[in-house]
This record gives sequence, C-alpha cells and structure tokens, in this order.
Amino acid sequence: MSAGLGILQFTLITVGIFIALGAVCGAIIQVPVARQLTRLAPRTQAAALTLFAAMPLILGLGLTLVTLSPSFLGYVGLIADHCDTHGQGHPHLCLLHAPAAVNSAIAWLMKAAVAGLLALVLCNLVRGALQGNRQLRRCLSLSHYDAGRDCYLLDTPRPLAFCAGAGSSRVFVSRGMVELLSPRQLDALIAHERAHVARRDTLRLVVAGALSLFHFPRVRHPLLADLALACERACDEAAVQVAGSRVLVAETIIKVARQGVTAPATGLAFARNPTVERVEALLASAPVARIPASGLAAAVALLLVPIVFGDRLHHFTETLLGLLTR
Repeated sequence: MSAGLGILQFTLITVGIFIALGAVCGAIIQVPVARQLTRLAPRTQAAALTLFAAMPLILGLGLTLVTLSPSFLGYVGLIADHCDTHGQGHPHLCLLHAPAAVNSAIAWLMKAAVAGLLALVLCNLVRGALQGNRQLRRCLSLSHYDAGRDCYLLDTPRPLAFCAGAGSSRVFVSRGMVELLSPRQLDALIAHERAHVARRDTLRLVVAGALSLFHFPRVRHPLLADLALACERACDEAAVQVAGSRVLVAETIIKVARQGVTAPATGLAFARNPTVERVEALLASAPVARIPASGLAAAVALLLVPIVFGDRLHHFTETLLGLLTR
C-alpha cells in the first residue's frame, strides 16, 4: 500500500512541477504568440487561444506521461528494467521500484498546492456551468420564443442581444433592439448570436477561464480578453455570410454601440467587446485561416523533444524529486 501511495504522491508532485514549467513558458512566449495569432482567421485564433489557456495543464499532464513511460514499458516487459541504468540514491518513478510514501514538509506543501489548484479549477468549472444554466433559466422565464426569428424576445425597451447558458445556449433579443435595428441589421445580429450557440462559445469561455488559472495573472487576463474578442470576430464573420455585406455588419455594431448599452452580466453580449477592433477587422479584407510555418515548427518540436529525450527527462525528474523531498 505504501509503495502504491508513494508513486501516486510523486506523480502528483511531478504534475505540479511541469504545470509550473508550463506557466513559466506561457509567460515567456505570450507576446510573440499573441503577435502571430493576430494573423490568423478569428475561428483559428479562438481555437489556438483556447489551447494556450490550457497549455500549463496539457504540458503538465503530457510531460508527466512521457516521464512515466519508461516505467510503464519496463513494467509490461517491453523494455529492460530502466532503473538498472542509474544509481539508487533517489526516488523512482517506477512501478517496479515504487517509492514509499513521502512525508517531508516540502513534499506535503507541494502536494497541497497542486491538489488545491486542481480543486480550484474544478470548482470554477462547476460554478461557471451552474451559473450559466441558472442565468439561462432566469432569462427563459422573462422571455417568450419567437419562431419567426428563432430567438427569445425580452419585453424591455433596453437594446439587448446575447446568448446565455453554458451547455445548451439560447439567443435572447430585447424589444428595444428589435425597434432599434432595420430588418437586415436585426438578421445580421441574430446570425451573430446563433454563431455563438453553434460554436458553444459560452462553454468555451467557462472552460478556458477555469483552465487559465494555471497561468500567471498577467498572462491570464489579456489571454481571456483576446479569446473573447476572437469569439466575437468569428461570429461577426458568420454574420457576414448571412447578411452578405461586411459593411452592414460593421454598421450594426456601431449602431448598437452608440446606444451606450451596458452589456448584461450573462452570456455573450453583442455590445460587450471592443467596437473599434471588430469594425476595423470587418472593413479590412477577409482573414485567411492558416497557421504560420513557425507555429507548426514549434508544435512539432514540442511533440518530438519529450519523446526523443523521454528517458533523460525521466531520470532528471527522479533526481529533482529526490532533492525536493529530502
């Protein structure tokens, strides 16, 4: 039992070490990555930013799996016992030579920190989902379904348009917004909100917001702002496909923004994100959905380096764990 508990404890510490490494890498590459992503189409940019939000966790779990792979391969007999190739003076991330449970103060502090952060992420995921669904039920109780427009109408003079609900989202438009816009502008606006529903952007932002807790705050806040803007721009492009005019969608955004509407604290609101950036993007040429060669090269390197140096990473991690848990 103690050996099994030991390998679990050392694995948890290993995940924490690599998550911290991922957070540091995120802080280092944030600016050049953000610069490269501005060249992408909004849909591709939103997907890349979502992955970047999860990068510390992905890196932490991925490198931990690579680190444990020699142990697993030796356990199932596919390779020789790798522990014979180095000394016995440090803990082993090995199923054949599992360490006893570690009780040092530093190790317990690290385990508590990792477990606490993982619990915080899980709580944020659950809270975001519950809050979104609670807001959806409240909005549904205050609105009625308009089959002609395929959305829910709120009987309020305030110009509002948003989608609410973390899992299954719905589009909401107020009476004030219907009266404010021309029929073509209203169609473009509703197409924009439907795109949010189709893309599951509310759920995307909840998940990205929780997973980005592994980043440093100075990385997390602009990252989430860029992601929200990329989602809005992607839906603006979807609205262009329905409206048939980039100028019409830009005019709709400006017209709504001039009302000075404070966006509701629920869902994704049409008037929430920066107007200037969205309008400028619409009036520019349509973006090209391609990934720069430098980005592809970096992704390939990120995949190949741990695989090629997996055994060395395993031994280095064992040595580091030995220093941290003395």
